[in-house]
Amino acid sequence: MLKLSFITEQGRQNPLEARAAGIAAFFDKESKKISDRTERARSLAIGVDTNGAVKRRQQQILHLEQRQIELNHARAFVLGVLSNTPQASETPSVGYYFVEKLNEIDLEIERIQSYPRGVIIELGVVKGKRQELEHLSTIRADMLRVGNHVLGLLGEPPLVDEKNPAANS
Repeated sequence: MLKLSFITEQGRQNPLEARAAGIAAFFDKESKKISDRTERARSLAIGVDTNGAVKRRQQQILHLEQRQIELNHARAFVLGVLSNTPQASETPSVGYYFVEKLNEIDLEIERIQSYPRGVIIELGVVKGKRQELEHLSTIRADMLRVGNHVLGLLGEPPLVDEKNPAANS
C-alpha cells in the first residue's frame, strides 16, 4: 500500500512531468524497435531474408526510415505540447494531432489506390503499388496504436478507427 500511495503522491506533485517521462520512454522503446528492424534489413544479402523470403531490401529500408520519421514527428509534437502545457486539461491537442495524422494517411492511401498502374514512380523512386499500400496501412496502424497508448497515458479517451472497427477492440 505504501508504494501505491507514493505513486499517487508523485502523480499529484507533477503529473505532466511524470506522464511526459512515461511517454518519452514509450517513444524510445518504439524507436529502438524500428532501428533494430532497419539494421536487420540493411544486413540482408541481396534482399533475401534468413527464412528464405525474398524482400525488396531498399524498399523495406525506405519504409522503416519513413516509419521512424513519423514516430519522431509524433514524439516531438507530443513532448512539445507537454513541455509547454501547464495543466493536464490542456492536452486535447494531442488527440487532434493523431486524428489529423490518420486523416493524412487515409488521403495518401486513397491517392495510391487510385493510381492506374501497379508501379509508382515518384521523384525517381520506383515503388510497387501493393507494397506501398501495405506500408501505408502499417504506418496507419502504428499511428493508431501509438496515439491510443499516448492518449491512455494522458488519461484521454482512445481514438476510434471508423475505417477498421476490428482495430478498436
